[in-house]
Amino acid sequence: MYCPAGDFGEFCTFFPDEVHVGGSWPADSLASNANEYIAHGKLLIGATVGGKKVATAFYDAGDYSPRRRLHVIPSDSSTFQAEVWTDVRHVPLYPDSSPKLALNDRIGQLLGLSVRSTYVLPSAQKNVLFVRFDITNISDSPDYRRVHPNEPVGGHTINDVYLAPLIDPDIGGIRVVNGSRIDDSIDDNATVFPADSLVIAYDQAFAVPAFGGGYDTKPGLVGMRLIEVPVGTQARALLLDGPTNLTYGLSPGEATLEDSTYNVISGGRTGDRSNCTKSSLALICKEGGNAESAHDVRIGWSLGPIASIAPGQPPVSLTVAIIFAPPTPGTFTSGSGIMPQNADPTSTTRPIYSVAGEIRALAAAVKGFFVDGSVR
Repeated sequence: MYCPAGDFGEFCTFFPDEVHVGGSWPADSLASNANEYIAHGKLLIGATVGGKKVATAFYDAGDYSPRRRLHVIPSDSSTFQAEVWTDVRHVPLYPDSSPKLALNDRIGQLLGLSVRSTYVLPSAQKNVLFVRFDITNISDSPDYRRVHPNEPVGGHTINDVYLAPLIDPDIGGIRVVNGSRIDDSIDDNATVFPADSLVIAYDQAFAVPAFGGGYDTKPGLVGMRLIEVPVGTQARALLLDGPTNLTYGLSPGEATLEDSTYNVISGGRTGDRSNCTKSSLALICKEGGNAESAHDVRIGWSLGPIASIAPGQPPVSLTVAIIFAPPTPGTFTSGSGIMPQNADPTSTTRPIYSVAGEIRALAAAVKGFFVDGSVR
């Protein structure tokens, strides 16, 4: 597989210009016609600060800035690591000449966190990327306080914390044909297999003309499997569509957008959001149309609640696996749609359960994989 990662906490991304290739599989498809499955990935974080909801955005800049740039571990060429610090909404980020928020907008609503990401592409598992996140409260650090001079010497504690690793599947990618922009992501769908700790996305009709290597009539499935979660937290799948905006708002008076984003990051535990349904297993948000119809999807997990993260505490750790696998032969017909049937995700008689046999088997095979997240 191929998964470009950046210095601002993003991975498997096609940014900055939507022409770069995102998360693609198999990697050798890049030699001819890239089989793109993911447009963007990021860890979202929600917490309360002074009783107010603070939430990171999925696409908007202003949450993360580089602390240690992405680098390969010298003793292990399969492992890469990077670190970002939060809270640069009031600081200009290139190429913009002004910050995302005015200096008087949401004063003091700071997360004060470091997020260290460790990526592992093991040679024995060509279809898996392991990503470990280590989250630490660094609000008492002199370097952090230099950027945020109003921060108290001892930093601050954040409460009611939720972590949400999220990817934007884009099965087929974006291409230009005869001057027209074609986005293949609009005919995807998603579901969760709770017993496998696995969320997946797939092309609902199993037909992607842009794919090479014979995958045009058998496009694979892409999933995110939980490997290690913070102690005491519960997992809830996130099955979202593109119009489910995940942002903090870019002008005064839009804090309600940040509240809404926090509610999604929490998996619906902290408040309702229109066009979303929730259960103990999943939060499903569909802004328009039938919830079972093909659409532009986002998949991930909501982990929480974490009561608080304070300065001086050990890191809170979370590990996921991004996995790819072909559909199980004989379980589908290219061109014929298969619904996710998300009303009962525990059902093993759903057609998609059989179609996903190989990716579920891979999810079982990587269970318990350990990622060393120490600073290296």
